[in-house]
Amino acid sequence: MKKLTAFSLIFPIFSVIYAQIEPRAVGYYNDALIFAQNTMPMGTARTQALGGTGVTMGADLYSCILNPAGLGLAKRGQVTLGLGMNNFGASTDYISKTIEDSYSFLKLNHFGWISPLTTSTENSGNSLSSGSIAVSITRSNNYQKRFEYEGINTRSTMADRFSFLADGIHARVFENEAATGEIYDLASLAYATFVINPYVNDSTSYYTEFRDINDNLVAPIRQRESYRVRGGETMINISYGSSINDKFYWGAGFGIGSIRYKLSSIYEENLTRQATVNELQSFSLTNQRSVTGGGVNFNFGFIYRPVEMFRIGGSVQSPTAYLLTEIDDNEMTATFAGSSFQPATARMVQSQLDYNFVSPWRLNTGILVQFKKFGFFTAEAEWVTYGGMNLSTDVDVQGFSLDADNRTIKNLYKTALNLRAGLEGRTGIFRGRLGVAYFQDPYKIKLDDLNRNIMSYTGGIGIFSKNSAIDLAVTYTAYRSIYTPYTLPNPDFYYSAESKNSMLAILLGLTLFF
Repeated sequence: MKKLTAFSLIFPIFSVIYAQIEPRAVGYYNDALIFAQNTMPMGTARTQALGGTGVTMGADLYSCILNPAGLGLAKRGQVTLGLGMNNFGASTDYISKTIEDSYSFLKLNHFGWISPLTTSTENSGNSLSSGSIAVSITRSNNYQKRFEYEGINTRSTMADRFSFLADGIHARVFENEAATGEIYDLASLAYATFVINPYVNDSTSYYTEFRDINDNLVAPIRQRESYRVRGGETMINISYGSSINDKFYWGAGFGIGSIRYKLSSIYEENLTRQATVNELQSFSLTNQRSVTGGGVNFNFGFIYRPVEMFRIGGSVQSPTAYLLTEIDDNEMTATFAGSSFQPATARMVQSQLDYNFVSPWRLNTGILVQFKKFGFFTAEAEWVTYGGMNLSTDVDVQGFSLDADNRTIKNLYKTALNLRAGLEGRTGIFRGRLGVAYFQDPYKIKLDDLNRNIMSYTGGIGIFSKNSAIDLAVTYTAYRSIYTPYTLPNPDFYYSAESKNSMLAILLGLTLFF
């Protein structure tokens, strides 16, 4: 019956608590934004070089996701493959110390094909031509994140948070849990490793040996954490697009999304002086959390070309209805000065939760101006209804629900406006491309005085021949983020780590025409 207690205790520690957060919110409102928000332009090498545009461009595999009407512009069949290299960097400040971190990895970005179908009808004198069906497998979102921070804290320790969570619970409850190994929350985990202890005259109140009898820190605390997130979303789309007299293009399709998210973090605290014999010297908390699952969505769109040089288009992508499974593991180890005590280690019972997540609606509109055979300019706007995200679960333990998280989603998030623009120049078989993308801060109010807007700058080149095309795209993205390892009732007693994040993506695409 205590299994879900872990969820209500873990997430508040790793989230910044704002007035807009409902009291019983567990913390999945954070995950909802992570899974829904793009932090860089996606798509094929061609579309990424153009700032992630593609609503009106068409004849590209990314049309399957962004606007299936673009498939109606494909005159030939094509098979496309893209391989990408991403480098993520972070410069993180915590209590006047800065740590730099970076890493790189290779990934298969996309694979798929477009097959034209030729059909016609005599109704109303209209002819259907250039109809195409396409299947694509595309990396539609990246969750990659990595940073480290370290600092000397003279105000508090995470053990203060554990004491706060334990207050009001009798020590014999924790004793029984430690004896049986049925540890379901962080307060009990800290008790089992002697990071917190009950007062002799009050078994429902707790202290940590990092504080003295006057409730002052016995010495400054060195705090350090390494934080790693891997994974992303892969989308499989099956779409169809066609045209009416090469003036009006329409298309529809459905997608199957697959989420793979893995978080690994190691938080450590060390007393900056030698502790007295048998007293607490240091402790560490290791968290391993994974979220996996899949969902389905559908999309449809149109492109209208009133004259040869101008196009206007729009598309709608429905929310993706996901069924997700989260597995969470936590382990704590404490060391003590002297030789009487060996390091104390305890592990929480692995927790699992199956839940449903409904992502936002996405509405796109765009224009394209063709400069004859010399290239084109395209600009787009996208509305993402973050406030409409929804979470639910069939689990019914001690009244547990995600209703408070849903109310928090409505309190925190708004409909965001994202903007993209791209310019392609052509000369012979060569293509040159530039683009820019702006992702608006999804929060209703500015939090922490931090600008959470994201900017991406893109560019690339291409070689286009009768039978093939090779495209290279380079994307640079920069944004800021804040991470709070734990909170306390008094906000003056804890700190947050602020990161300047950067992502450099290089994508090579090969297309064969048939």
